[in-house]
Amino acid sequence: MAPQKEENESGNLLKMLMSEIDDLDLSDLDHPDESSPADLIEPGYEISKLFAIIEFGLRHANDEDGLLAGTDMMDREAARKAINGNFLFEVASSSSKDVSHFRVDMRSGGTIIKGKGPAKPKPDVTIRVADKDMVALAMGKVAPQSMFLKGRLKPKGNIMLGLKMNNVLQKEISKLSKL
Repeated sequence: MAPQKEENESGNLLKMLMSEIDDLDLSDLDHPDESSPADLIEPGYEISKLFAIIEFGLRHANDEDGLLAGTDMMDREAARKAINGNFLFEVASSSSKDVSHFRVDMRSGGTIIKGKGPAKPKPDVTIRVADKDMVALAMGKVAPQSMFLKGRLKPKGNIMLGLKMNNVLQKEISKLSKL
């Protein structure tokens, strides 16, 4: 049975992308003026790799060929409609006391940027969390309610909107995890 488990894990596109992202070319030849999803990657923050994959997925969800072909991923417009909110993630490094910021605008532009970003619009939800906990949350390994009760997830603002975003994220990640 062990070989079958190993085979299933090796077929998980999301795990493969997370482990190999430093070697992947995430640039967009159709839009060379746009920043690359790889610009979101910050050394020491595993969640930054997931944000880069999500940004890549939003850009290429409708491609008929390529890395995400056949995954039925949500495109940027569908994600904006499904989530409709602005989020600021304050992520503490697992290896130091540093904090990195990621802003996810799923109301107007549908963008993900590294850094606090512009002061306006004010985030609907600010989430403070450790990097390893954010990865576990995003990968569906732990429930946000459990993390909140243990004090490992500190949301501020519209908590229901944060849960809505988590549900949408889980559906999209499950599509990548099944491949």
